[in-house]
Amino acid sequence: MKQIKFPYLRYIVTPPTEKPPKYIYRPVIPVKLFLDKKSITFDALVDSGADECTFPARIAKMLGHNI
Repeated sequence: MKQIKFPYLRYIVTPPTEKPPKYIYRPVIPVKLFLDKKSITFDALVDSGADECTFPARIAKMLGHNI
């Protein structure tokens, strides 16, 4: 299997007024889902230790699923 590497993205974890700001790095990758002729692209947080991954219901609704 081919290995794909993605950079970790930096997210601020302190209020914008707090100095110096503190950050956390997370494994976020771009994901594109398709349903028929519709598609949606969004950033997804990768949980490399998970047995399953889920997406929020709003993603399915945006593709036209009736939830």
